[in-house]
Amino acid sequence: MDSSLGIKYAGSPAEYYYAINPYMIEETYPAGREAIRSDTVIDRQVATLIRNAAAVTMVATNEKGEILYMDPPTSEVIGAFYHVNGGSWKNIYTSYMLEKTVSELGAKEDETITVSLVAIPELHGKNGNLTEADVKTLIESGQLGRGAFLSNTFKVDDTAPEVTSITKDLLTGNLTVTAQDNNYIAAVQVLRSKDTTACASATPVQEGSSDMTTTTLDLADIQIGAECIVLVADYAGNVSAYTVEYGSEEVSSEGRFFAFTNGESRGYGKRWIRIDPDTLYYNGETDHAGLEKYGIHGL
Repeated sequence: MDSSLGIKYAGSPAEYYYAINPYMIEETYPAGREAIRSDTVIDRQVATLIRNAAAVTMVATNEKGEILYMDPPTSEVIGAFYHVNGGSWKNIYTSYMLEKTVSELGAKEDETITVSLVAIPELHGKNGNLTEADVKTLIESGQLGRGAFLSNTFKVDDTAPEVTSITKDLLTGNLTVTAQDNNYIAAVQVLRSKDTTACASATPVQEGSSDMTTTTLDLADIQIGAECIVLVADYAGNVSAYTVEYGSEEVSSEGRFFAFTNGESRGYGKRWIRIDPDTLYYNGETDHAGLEKYGIHGL
């Protein structure tokens, strides 16, 4: 099975791919740091079945492998196949909806939970559809191989990191942040107060969970402004944020382009956004009302 897991953060209607670190891309896979808040919604699992299944369901299990929650199974699910007459693949991706918060699945702070899409092979089928009791018995019996499961394991974490100190190097302008989390810190960031643009980001070096960390963010030659926001976040999405009197000149908005949106791409709700020509998606090179002077074409 090929897959992606869709989640929704508390208070947000937008769905995001679960990517372990929601703040930045790390150089190496942060194995063992998977975490999730108890109020995060596990919305759906998107998967490709390589063969037909007698039944498919989603289950949540605890650290002992005991079933905390099981969705009603869907019977006789067809896997991906090639349609010869149509000349294309069919049933490539299917969404299996769960739409439950982690707490609704039965897990609490500091517990470990595994959420799995389970595809029961057809060899376990029988006359008539498999019942919920049949599927549960098969899962608990250990008869199913690893290939029947598509799993994500998380530590449930509702506790935000604690920041001990924030200091500024008056010669370089760099900020050094000392902080600690009950598990692992995913990111330390400096944002401009004016437009919340991330000026610098880093993941602290951590040998184990709960390590006290010290992170220096290189801010040389970066326009910060009179104030900035220092954000420290863990892998579950818990955040501690502080407004810091940085003490440099205010950043000018001259030559920048702003727009108002209520779309759900890169955020949600009605809000002002700043368009960065370096990261803007271009759709053609047509002149649109002189916006090309801002580096914006083909909107």
